[in-house]
Amino acid sequence: MEIVDQFLMNARSGGDDYTARDSIRWYLLVQWRSIMSNHHTYKMLELVGSSPVSPQDAIENAIAECAKSVDHLDWFEVVQMRGHINDGKVAHYQVILKVGFKLKDS
Repeated sequence: MEIVDQFLMNARSGGDDYTARDSIRWYLLVQWRSIMSNHHTYKMLELVGSSPVSPQDAIENAIAECAKSVDHLDWFEVVQMRGHINDGKVAHYQVILKVGFKLKDS
């Protein structure tokens, strides 16, 4: 984290010609490297969440149900979203997700 703090201090002080966007990109890169350098092994599941309320609710429903039986959930990716139309209005949302979880002891 020292590198990120130093970079952000330089950006704030105007010592270097960095923009706020450069600072954010650098910070995210350092965080990504930190996470990826742990060399974990992940497995992916494909889930389908649904909700009459919203796509967000469909995602949260799918993850909540999955979390009941799968440990170490770490990330998700929305693969596809679709819905059901009734009388010209959205009646139901359905979201297909890929969910990643870290394998035990990896």
